[in-house]
Parts: sequence; structure tokens; C-alpha cells
Amino acid sequence: MSLTLIFLLILRLILHKMDLQLLIGFLLTITPIFELRAGSPVIVEWALKNDVSVAPYFIIILFLNVALIFFVFFFFDFIHEKLLLNKLYRKSSEPILLRIRRKGLRIEKSGGNLQYILLALFVSIPFPGTGIWTGTILSWSFGLNRRKSLVAITIGTLVASLLVLLATLGIFLVIS
Repeated sequence: MSLTLIFLLILRLILHKMDLQLLIGFLLTITPIFELRAGSPVIVEWALKNDVSVAPYFIIILFLNVALIFFVFFFFDFIHEKLLLNKLYRKSSEPILLRIRRKGLRIEKSGGNLQYILLALFVSIPFPGTGIWTGTILSWSFGLNRRKSLVAITIGTLVASLLVLLATLGIFLVIS
């Protein structure tokens, strides 16, 4: 099955029963800080409310987050340097990047394959500021191997999304 066909099937699924709550959930899923930690519960609640399976939407969330890794790398490889020429961008982005870099100093100092294990663990913690955006920025700023980073960040995202999904389903079971 080609990637284009998969994308079209996902798009059809999204547009089939799209409403504002679902759109907000997907937008939260791809935004920095919130990511799937905020988007997933919104989408799970929508799926339960509309009596549809959570599974396809869970897969879409994972797909969006993995695709986001490529976007963040692209942004920092090609666009970030050009934007640094703008004083406002430079003043606003430098403190954020410095804070992210400080978060990941243990990852950088560990060296070898341990870096990628720590990167996966860092991304898998379901707290704001520890997801794909931060993990990818850490990988970029430390000059880590892209393929290994992609695998580590994807594994971390899978673990985080499963934790968030299980917590969300558990909360809705207790409420109902």
C-alpha cells in the first residue's frame, strides 16, 4: 500500500466525521508544549462520545507526531538560520533553545548509544515540554545521528502516547 493511499485514507477518515472538538484535538497534537499529551485526551473523549473506535484516531495521532519530527528537523536545518537574522526572532528563540539545551545536558554528556536511549526516555515522559518538539530540537542542537534520533523519538512517542491513552481511558472509565 503506497504512502499516498494511506494518507488519503487517513484524510477521508478525518473528514468523514470532523467536528470542532476533533479538529482542536489534532491541532493540539501538533503544537509545541501540548502535543499528544493534550490532543489525545480530547480526541479520545470525542471518540467515546460519538461511539467510534479510538484505534484509527490513535494511529493518526502517532502518524502526525512522527511526521512532525521531519518538519522540526527541516525547520531547524533550513529556516531557523535565516530567521536568526531577524532581531525579534533571535531574541525570542534564543532563551527557549537555551532552556531546551539545558534540559538535555545529560543526554549530550552520556555519549554513545546511551544518548538515544535517554532521548527515547525523555520523549516518553508524558509531561509538557518533553515530547517530539523538544526531543527533536535536542537531537538537532547536539548534532545526533538523524536515523537513530528518529527511531528513539518515535519509540518515545509511542510509549508516551500509550501512557496518555491508558490514563485517559482509565479516567473516562472512572467517570462513567
